[in-house]
Amino acid sequence: MLKGKVAVVTGSTSGIGLGIAQALAAEGADLLLNGFGDVEQISALVARLAQECGVKVTHNSADMSKPDQVTAMVGQCVRDLGRIDILVNDSATREKISQNEARLKLLGEKQPSLEFATPEQIGSLAAFLSSPAADQIRGATLSIDGGWTAQ
Repeated sequence: MLKGKVAVVTGSTSGIGLGIAQALAAEGADLLLNGFGDVEQISALVARLAQECGVKVTHNSADMSKPDQVTAMVGQCVRDLGRIDILVNDSATREKISQNEARLKLLGEKQPSLEFATPEQIGSLAAFLSSPAADQIRGATLSIDGGWTAQ
């Protein structure tokens, strides 16, 4: 579905960003991963995605709060992968609390399913929205929140 496309996914060395990157790669998109972490683990991730999905994968650790690093990351993507077709901005500052604490604190009585959307679920939606099947979706809000906004 995305063969021949090139995606940049920020914040993609873990969590939701990684879920999105994996879904795009599984659909055939070449990737530039972005994020912080252990160099050896990131190298292993790059190699695993490339091998499992048969796509080109590279990594850049640009800090999204530093414009010069973002510019260099974009340049690297164009040099290494030829262009950028898909951009997913997922970098964020995360609060250091456990999954259970987050579930109690953030979901409480407001979330009908009492479950967070998984990175894989969010990744599948991102892959669909990046595909030709979604070419006519414009200006729509698609919530993947277990019913939170429907209340």
